[in-house]
Amino acid sequence: MNGRADATPSPSGEDSLGDPSETVTPSDTPDVLVVGGGLAGCFAALSAAREHPAAAAVELLVTAADRFDRHPGTIDVLGYPGRSTDDDSTAATEHRQPVETPFDAIDALPEDHPYRRLGRDRLRTALALFDDELDYSGERSEHNALVPTHTGRVRPTARYPDWMAAGLASRDEPMGLVGFEQAPALDAAFVADRLGERLPYEVTAVTVEFPGRVTESPAGPVLARALDGDEAPSGDVGTPDFDVVEEEPPSSLTPDEEQGPAREPLVERVRSELALEGRVGFPAVLGETAYQTVRDHIESALYAEVFEIPVGPPSVPGRRLERRLHAALADAGVAVTSGALEGFEADDGRIDRVSLSGRDRAVESVVLATGGLSGPGLVADRAGVHEPVFDCHVDHPDDRLAWTEPTLLADHAFGRFGVSVDDELRPLDATGRPEYENLRAAGRIVGGFDYDAEQSADGVALVTGGAAGRWSSP
Repeated sequence: MNGRADATPSPSGEDSLGDPSETVTPSDTPDVLVVGGGLAGCFAALSAAREHPAAAAVELLVTAADRFDRHPGTIDVLGYPGRSTDDDSTAATEHRQPVETPFDAIDALPEDHPYRRLGRDRLRTALALFDDELDYSGERSEHNALVPTHTGRVRPTARYPDWMAAGLASRDEPMGLVGFEQAPALDAAFVADRLGERLPYEVTAVTVEFPGRVTESPAGPVLARALDGDEAPSGDVGTPDFDVVEEEPPSSLTPDEEQGPAREPLVERVRSELALEGRVGFPAVLGETAYQTVRDHIESALYAEVFEIPVGPPSVPGRRLERRLHAALADAGVAVTSGALEGFEADDGRIDRVSLSGRDRAVESVVLATGGLSGPGLVADRAGVHEPVFDCHVDHPDDRLAWTEPTLLADHAFGRFGVSVDDELRPLDATGRPEYENLRAAGRIVGGFDYDAEQSADGVALVTGGAAGRWSSP
């Protein structure tokens, strides 16, 4: 093999791949190989399989197991128009107006932005495929909705799961928030105070102790599993293995509450503390697999609509989204494997063979969706910014001082770093020619957009992943 090596560690664990009984055996010669297991990679593989269901053998190589642990579970298409150099203060950023209709704001984006390059119709097609495959949101609109966040702000988003619907800020009615002592990432009182300053209705808050004993941190997945199985956590798993362990604070729970079920004791504690509200928000840990059952139980007991507020990693909503995506991939016949792309062979401008964790494989086409600077897709060092898998050219200033601006919230050049692509998403070399005729890029690795400032990462992942998958199919 004469190609670059990917040093990304191999993922492990069956949870990220869904039910093992639903996996598809990979072909010895996949027609389409998608490298990267995030939203763009999953969607590229799904699009490729749906484009030619009888002809294409599609394989998704997951190169990092925790890609969805940082995903809030919403689909953001274009939340803000992006920062300008005038946005040089916290106040400017705080008062940026969210985009009401993303499609109406596309013309104001730079010409090399993926939305401008691929166009509105392809973005609509990608969103429609996402809606049809995942049945993710009850409302399929071209307008953004505003959902509360764990920082006490509201987030403009294009798609949100059903379990966020009752918390939309546009609903002009009071809400109550519940925090858990063991999940400090959502400070209910702080969030209620900040939302109360922004919204024209009352927001109240209480904090309760979750049933059982939790010793792991972050606690979100532990609480979610406890509610899935309706069994209070015992604290046995994840206890620090040190010679000296600090004494745990005394618990206010009875022995029965520490060893018994989780759902009803939790409801009783919330009911005794929270005033009667028509809608109640919880940290987004109300189950990872049985979340509909958990939410129905709590709603019935509290006589209120229940919604969840994402907290951060490891994100339970992100894992829910991942499970849905992998179920759709299995249904489409996509083989999902995990490992690393260690090298490749190319001839006459085409990638012919790859080495996947020591296995030699022939390929017809490849989609690269390994992420940007915040993920394993791009690497920055003293020599510059590099794409480590196929050594694709990354256009960036040689002077590192030009990567950033003096003020924290200004328009930083590094926010748009990525591989340059042509109109068919083929990465371009320094002369503007395709690196390889059968290689395409999708997601955050594509340059020309600032996904953080614009809050556009998911929409770009869907439109580039969808187009790259279709164009890669035989």
